[in-house]
Amino acid sequence: MREEEANSDCPVLGITGPYCSGKSTLAQELTRRGWVQIEVDRLGHESLARKKNEIVTEFGSAVLSPDGTSVDRKKLGSLVFSDPRRLEQLENIVHPDMKARSEELIREYRQSQDLPTGILLNAAILFKMELESLCDAVIWVSAPLPLRIIRARKRDGLSWKELFRRFSAQKKLRPQLAPGNVDMYKVDNLQKGRAVRRIERIVRDRLWNRTKPT
Repeated sequence: MREEEANSDCPVLGITGPYCSGKSTLAQELTRRGWVQIEVDRLGHESLARKKNEIVTEFGSAVLSPDGTSVDRKKLGSLVFSDPRRLEQLENIVHPDMKARSEELIREYRQSQDLPTGILLNAAILFKMELESLCDAVIWVSAPLPLRIIRARKRDGLSWKELFRRFSAQKKLRPQLAPGNVDMYKVDNLQKGRAVRRIERIVRDRLWNRTKPT
C-alpha cells in the first residue's frame, strides 16, 4: 500500500483463503463490529456488465443472455473454466476493472464522514489479482479439509465430482504464494468467535499501532 494511505485511520485488511474456509462468515461477523466489506466476487459480476462489449468481442455473442442485454455467467463459465487460455483472456478483461473499482471504493470509505473501523477486501484470488497492494495486511483463513467439504456440501449442495473439481482448482491458492511486500497472518477458522477475536488481536497489536498516526 502506498505510504500516504498506510497512515490512514481506516486500515484495509485483505481476507483470502481456499474454498469454504469461512472467509465470508468471518467478514460478516466483523461487519457487525464496525467494519465494511468489499466483496470482490460481486465486483466481478458488475464488471461483466461494464465490460460486456469487450467480452462479446473476445468470446462472441453466444455468451449473452437470450435477450442479448447481459452476459450469461453460466454460458461464459462453461466456456472459460475448461480452458485455461480462455480463462486468462477473461481475467485480462475483468481483473483490472475489478481492481480499479476496489481502489475507488476504498477511497470512498476513507473519505466518508462516518469512518468505519476498517475495510475488508474479501477475495479468494487476492494475490492473483495483486490486490495485496491495496492492503495494510492480509488474513489467510484456513480450515481442515474435512470441515471445508462438510461446509461446501451443506452450503452449495454440489456433487462430489463438482466438489473435487473446485478443490483441485484451488491447489495453487497457498499462503506461501504471498509476496513479501505485505504482512500476512494465518487464522484457523475452526470456531467463528475464536477466529474473529484472533483477527481483532492482530489488528490491535500488529496493525493498528502501525497505521494509527502518532
